[in-house]
Amino acid sequence: VIAGRLRASAVASRPGAMELIGVHRLLAFSVLALSVGLAVLRLWRHGRISGAARILYLGLVSTAAALVLATGHQGGKISFGESFLPF
Repeated sequence: VIAGRLRASAVASRPGAMELIGVHRLLAFSVLALSVGLAVLRLWRHGRISGAARILYLGLVSTAAALVLATGHQGGKISFGESFLPF
């Protein structure tokens, strides 16, 4: 968060950068909220999650992993430009 705040002013002058920063920030806070929720659930259940709750838990962990990937991709767009991947 600190690095993002420091760097945001430097890239804000690029066209479309503020929109990318907004999406990146939203994704990052979504990852944070989901991860904290999953950690609290795990602690509350003393690490024992079974049955339907386990399937839901694994689905949410997979969602968190996908959000981390999307957040990193958005960060790459901010840092290196819209077409930073060669494909």
